[in-house]
Amino acid sequence: MKTRDDHLFGPGPKRILSLDGGGVRGLISLGILARVEALLRERVPEDQRDAFRLCDYFDLIGGTSTGALIAVQLALGESVQDITKRYTELCPEIFGKRRRFAFFRSLHSTSRFDRALNRSFAEIMRKHASPPDQTLATTLLKTGLAIVAKRIDSGSVWFQSNNPNRKFWNPELEPWKAYWEEEKKNRKWVPTPNADYRLLDVVRASASAPMYFDAMEIKIGPDLTGRFVDGGASPFNDPSSELFLAATLRSRHQDANDNLSPFGFNWPTGRNELYLLSVGAGEFRVRSERPKRSDIMKVWRFLSGWAAVEALLGIIADGQKNTRVWMQAISVPPRSSVEIDEQHNVDSKVGSMPEMRVVDKPLLTYRRANVKLEADWLEGYGFRVDRHQLAQLRELDCRHRDVHALLFKLGTETGNRVIDNYDFPSAFDLNDWSHPTINLFPNLNQARELAT
Repeated sequence: MKTRDDHLFGPGPKRILSLDGGGVRGLISLGILARVEALLRERVPEDQRDAFRLCDYFDLIGGTSTGALIAVQLALGESVQDITKRYTELCPEIFGKRRRFAFFRSLHSTSRFDRALNRSFAEIMRKHASPPDQTLATTLLKTGLAIVAKRIDSGSVWFQSNNPNRKFWNPELEPWKAYWEEEKKNRKWVPTPNADYRLLDVVRASASAPMYFDAMEIKIGPDLTGRFVDGGASPFNDPSSELFLAATLRSRHQDANDNLSPFGFNWPTGRNELYLLSVGAGEFRVRSERPKRSDIMKVWRFLSGWAAVEALLGIIADGQKNTRVWMQAISVPPRSSVEIDEQHNVDSKVGSMPEMRVVDKPLLTYRRANVKLEADWLEGYGFRVDRHQLAQLRELDCRHRDVHALLFKLGTETGNRVIDNYDFPSAFDLNDWSHPTINLFPNLNQARELAT
């Protein structure tokens, strides 16, 4: 079985799993991941299938917000089924009825959120016979883990990973030791090494959605506390581009610092060298209309600043779209199909970007899978919903169990329709795997049409 360092620094092509933020809509991601896990398990030798987990395949699992909560559990070796069970139990508890007078405080109880996460994390640690106060350096993480949050006291994106070669991991680590010593002279103090950050604190920081929960505070130095909010408040609610950057950025100077990376990865690029699967948590176009005077509730929401919240959601959607455009502009999909055209479609201007790139040779193989929370799209998948149901599906904090069940069902149905074995090229198989025999033409009529 591979260790964290085998995944991060071992030879061979690398595989990244990127998970979007989206609150309770993380159940969509889990539905899609159930399909991914099932397909990959079939390639494992039969006597090892029961023990297979996604952390065995992916060398780096990264997420934002709810994606971070899923990512840390996957990296700890949890199955998609176990995570889904935990999610369906936690969501109604964390996202109860919204509090009154939320102008002056968060919509939901932050202390209740913390208690639920602490209890859930403690249960996972008990399976490993370990205390819950694990740090980013814990060997219980079976593969690479990356988490995106937003640090609001410094106005910066906060990217954390368990890579022990990264710049802020350890003040004694070469070649960054000189940097730390200079920092100590200038600041008169040394920042807390990233290796010492409590794992659950980092995850919790990424999931502190503004308005929904209070900001998270983490001590980052002897006399300095950082304040953090949800990574979705940055351009990286879909963290794909940030994960790609972290995995591949390095110095190109032909000197002692050649190949040096502040993120510590220095992975190769190329269509058969790097694979990234990006899993969404539902997407939709944010539209804000001025309400009619007769609709008192909508008028109140409009005047109370709800339009500003909708504008923020629109910015998040724009960021996700921009990420998808750039990832497709530097990559190649694993296959050409109607399903990928639909999933990779950006807008009427560039479509699904077939053969459109800003580089001559693709830097990676990239696959995006998501659910579109639009009435016509859902109907095409056999789900008919009214406006009220659609609004509930789009919420980050819907507390209703029937909606949670539908979100997961949407994910599983989408995964079953759009993800297949061709989405995991044999170039990225593990050494002891067998690539399944795949019927190129499951539809006999399709084969005949192509033959003529």
